[in-house]
Amino acid sequence: MILTLPVSHLISSQNFHQIPGIKALEYKKEQPVFDYSGPQFFHSGKGATDHDFIHYFDKLLPHLNNHEFSHFSFDVGPSAEYCKTEDYYYVAESEVLTAEELERITAERLHHVKRGFNGLVALENLNYFPTSAYAHVCEPDFISRVVRENEVYMILDIAHAMISAHNLGISPESYFTSLPLDRVKEIHLSAHGMVDGKWRDLHNRPNKETYEILEMLRAHVRNDAYLVVEFYKDFSELIEIYREVDEWLISKDKA
Repeated sequence: MILTLPVSHLISSQNFHQIPGIKALEYKKEQPVFDYSGPQFFHSGKGATDHDFIHYFDKLLPHLNNHEFSHFSFDVGPSAEYCKTEDYYYVAESEVLTAEELERITAERLHHVKRGFNGLVALENLNYFPTSAYAHVCEPDFISRVVRENEVYMILDIAHAMISAHNLGISPESYFTSLPLDRVKEIHLSAHGMVDGKWRDLHNRPNKETYEILEMLRAHVRNDAYLVVEFYKDFSELIEIYREVDEWLISKDKA
């Protein structure tokens, strides 16, 4: 796996070189691009079925191509074209789409993206919460169909997958192994947790459970998958985490 740094509020053109082991950068918003010779990606929090996705993409496209981003990724879902966010999850504000409608809309929008963007296209899994806005789109079979039938790749967010497994009542192993792991091009690594009795994507430091999942995934995903640590709380601790993950990867490669 190839260590990749997400460019967050902690990261600047002056300090990103201090993060150990990184071989690629991933941006999450339109901003000045660093002077960096390695691969650079763009990961959007936009959902493929959002009502304004095409307008958003067309506006962003010159930035993507002018800076030669090699990957562009965004979310699978949500299940309605109009949603609002309540606390930390989506709630539908328009008609909830059927699985067939979701697949059709997603396919149309992926076709539009692939026609305009020069690089690789990938979809990230959402974390399932019990609202209608997540109907279908967090089910492993649905994700697999969309990824395979549209010949795109997957961004596998470990915390999202764990939350989905918990909330759908599926064992984590069954959930992960039902995903299109052979199409995973990038893994987002962080620890989830509970707040007020509900699972949350806390973007915490990777823990023992997280590394156990990562170890399991190593047997299924591509060796050239990129690994992004999603931790946004403290720059000094971020350095420690990347050093820890880099050492873990090196030890596994030697084993």
